[in-house]
Amino acid sequence: MRLRYVLLALAASALAMAGPASSDTVTLRPSVHMLGEWVDGMVFDGSSIWVAETGQSSLAQLNATYGVARRVKLAGAPRKIDIGRDGAIYALIESDDQTRLWQQLPGSAAGKVIAGLEGVRCGVTLATGDSPFVWVLSGCDDETAVLIRIDPKTGALAKVPLGPGGGGELLVRQGKVWVGIDRLSVVDESTLAVRSSDIQNKLGPQVFFSAFAADVALVYSAIGSDTTKLVVAIDPATLQETARAAVDQTINAIVADAQNVVAVGSEGRIFVLAARTLALQRVVNLPVPEVEPRAAMIRNGELLITDFRVKTENERGALLVLRGWRTAAAPK
Repeated sequence: MRLRYVLLALAASALAMAGPASSDTVTLRPSVHMLGEWVDGMVFDGSSIWVAETGQSSLAQLNATYGVARRVKLAGAPRKIDIGRDGAIYALIESDDQTRLWQQLPGSAAGKVIAGLEGVRCGVTLATGDSPFVWVLSGCDDETAVLIRIDPKTGALAKVPLGPGGGGELLVRQGKVWVGIDRLSVVDESTLAVRSSDIQNKLGPQVFFSAFAADVALVYSAIGSDTTKLVVAIDPATLQETARAAVDQTINAIVADAQNVVAVGSEGRIFVLAARTLALQRVVNLPVPEVEPRAAMIRNGELLITDFRVKTENERGALLVLRGWRTAAAPK
């Protein structure tokens, strides 16, 4: 009998150390709003949501019910788009082995190319954030990754070599540009000084960064390796990890607000985490076949996800709108 009590006490202690199992798993059906061919990046300009339709070289401006209000045709395929501090929409457009930076100013019916990016041909991504500049990351697996700073007023370019590596993700926050390739670097937007982190050395072999987001206090990154898939909270002052959550899919997009960090997996599973602590609150499964998430946004309490192409719709993509994704205890 005594042994039984000892075993029960040990089991209770182990459960206490593991923490409360407060998360739940639900299946939620999103509303599906069909868009054009091969849907990728998504931004909000203060009044409208814009979505990149890569396969048909256009940007779709959406109305209040997520229908297409109009399309802007581009002379190349857009992928990543962002809104600048000046309120302009910026897009990287690619055609005939050329990459160019396109700008549409607020209130303008049409945009224009403002810079050519010679030699930028693979692993390209873009970010503006709260910076007066536009930032482009380019890197092929067999070449040096380069961060390019573009002045949208003059077209002047400055380049920062970051060492070997392909692909990568960008985040612009409070005068710093966060660059994740197979390592984390933070670049000062004015001086272009590079600060390196050793965070990747603690996360297993063959590390890669697949998404960034931030709130007022922390930066959140999706990080994968040969041995794990994680969402990690990083202190901007020290560039060190403050919290982590293990997930079972590579994360394609992260979005954060005051209550939650939402990580969207490459196969459509959604992980709802508590801001700051990254405690898992909910796992959301979507009854939509073969979802290919590319971007995410929280707007008016709804979670918006772009789906690159819908399985049954002949290369057309969609905007998935999800309601009721927070736990009951979380503020709406």
